[in-house]
Amino acid sequence: MATALTITTIRDLGNFEKLPKEEKTFLTKGLKNRSLFPALPEPDEDDWLSSHSEMKQSQDSWWQRFQSFISPVREKKKNIYLVPLGEKWTTSEVELDKTGTKESFLSLLQRFASVFFTGFQVVVLPSVSIAKLKCKTRRHHGHKQLLIPDIYKYLQSKWPSDAFCVVGITMMDLYPRESWNYVFGQALPSAGVGVFSFARYDPLFHEEDRAKVVSSNTSTLVLWRSCKVMAHEICHLFALQHCVFFSCAMNGSNHLEESNNRPMFTCPICLHKLKSRFAFNMKERYQAMLEFCSSVEDENFQGATIWLQKAIEKLS
Repeated sequence: MATALTITTIRDLGNFEKLPKEEKTFLTKGLKNRSLFPALPEPDEDDWLSSHSEMKQSQDSWWQRFQSFISPVREKKKNIYLVPLGEKWTTSEVELDKTGTKESFLSLLQRFASVFFTGFQVVVLPSVSIAKLKCKTRRHHGHKQLLIPDIYKYLQSKWPSDAFCVVGITMMDLYPRESWNYVFGQALPSAGVGVFSFARYDPLFHEEDRAKVVSSNTSTLVLWRSCKVMAHEICHLFALQHCVFFSCAMNGSNHLEESNNRPMFTCPICLHKLKSRFAFNMKERYQAMLEFCSSVEDENFQGATIWLQKAIEKLS
């Protein structure tokens, strides 16, 4: 077993003396608040930490990695670009409540990313057809898959001058190399590009009757899962590595169940990294996330709403 469960110390938070008093208290007390920030559970044999050696990334080690990976020119950019890959899914909508209120799936992803990465602009570019992508593909267990290195090449060739990072998002399955079955997503921090797939987050992914898969609507479950993987992968582009301190949005995952159990929110250590980069007000950011999550009638988003209310109370 290649686990790296670790004892968290206040030293891992780095220097937080310049933070407002409420935020300092929230971070330091959060290290011991297991109701708000649960401990990372012992991994099962199929879980990520059973097959991947992960070292803890403190605030200081994150900053060293950020400076070594991110050029000074790119560091000044404050735009995150999302590039939809494939066209059929980009017009889908999510039914938000029992009254039938709907919103574009892409619009919801953009709104969530804008809140999660408060301080940056999140821009959705026009969708790119698979033919235009000129990406190598293969069939794997009946599903068409896209080769990630080819996607990276395309994204780098279309790099906007004001971009901090450019991220491909798709409903098609992905693979990084021939020997791998699939991945949910990958990111290349040094190049500022990443790609992630929502395909396997759809309960209909393994449906053999393809006629059932064609729908103009996306479920709130898919939205929940997609928001989490999107935030996770974009965080990698800001040099955050997988978290081994707490149950955290930055935990690694080997399979769908493990990904489902990963929370939407970061632990105190990872939160301070984001705070250092984005300079947001923690309470205001959580309030904006609460507004987003409470607008979706779904048990997962309702659970997130309860968590956010508790976090906001601690910051008040």
